[in-house]
Amino acid sequence: ATAEPFGETDIQAGPLSNGQYRFTVNGTLTDRSGNPLAGGIYERVFAVSIPAGQVLENGNNNTRGTATGLPLVEDPAGSGYWMGRGLGSIQPSSDVDWWRFEALAGDLVSVSVDIPDSGLYPYVYLYDAAGGNLASDSYSGPDSDAFFSRYGIASSGTYYVQIRSQSSSTGGYEVRVDVARGIG
Repeated sequence: ATAEPFGETDIQAGPLSNGQYRFTVNGTLTDRSGNPLAGGIYERVFAVSIPAGQVLENGNNNTRGTATGLPLVEDPAGSGYWMGRGLGSIQPSSDVDWWRFEALAGDLVSVSVDIPDSGLYPYVYLYDAAGGNLASDSYSGPDSDAFFSRYGIASSGTYYVQIRSQSSSTGGYEVRVDVARGIG
């Protein structure tokens, strides 16, 4: 991890997955004025728990070929309403995240990128397997979130959601793909 100018920490290996972690800072750390850390060593033990039903982005999802899979779950069963949810982070601002999901011809797809407690201003794009840009948005959701809805899928296959920053912003996000299948 490397310290950033405003006291944030950037995890170089990507997001932390479920588990127990220990963060340790030794006495060589100084503040902006050159003062050493009081007491010499700081240690913090913490746990990460990804909410049930959500997928954490893999640390290497910066191309369509390495996109994180976003499984769609029908809920309730037999309703024709499918949903996939993921958690990710754009860090640094040049980072680009890709997610993939399967859709059938005739599906209506909606995608939202929510940024609770984040400084990220996201762009969201929908691509087909050939790399064609099908839909995009940056500000149509609440609170500067990205959102588009009811995009009609022309042919069955793999589709991709790309999330990137605008205005050099960074931060965490929640992506949600909703699919209406066989309902209009």
